[in-house]
Amino acid sequence: KKAEQCFIIPSKTSLTEEIKEYLDTEEYKAKHAGDNLLYQAVNKSLNATIESTIGRERFDSRMEMYRKYKEIIGQRCGGDDCGLCSKSGIPRFPDIAGKECFYGCIKDTLKEYAFKKKKRQDAVL
Repeated sequence: KKAEQCFIIPSKTSLTEEIKEYLDTEEYKAKHAGDNLLYQAVNKSLNATIESTIGRERFDSRMEMYRKYKEIIGQRCGGDDCGLCSKSGIPRFPDIAGKECFYGCIKDTLKEYAFKKKKRQDAVL
């Protein structure tokens, strides 16, 4: 059986000067012209869908909330206590109990912040 591995994806990746220079070359731009056209078309369609369904303001508000919760959960649930992946790339909890620790942390965090938000809303009323 192949050993399972997991990877921690860094939140921000720095590009070397060499890579930055390559990304600015005509060779790179020519190789990826089709990808860029597809990206632009999909992005335009996605933006139109957002505008016609929930609206840009509501979408941006929800996206901001998602990013905030993602950061909080990463800090609270991704550490030594319940993180699913060790720094060396070995799954910390190959069993269900360990995964419940991680997902339980996420659930508890979201409940806690939803409760705080409700209390703030009630205080305004």
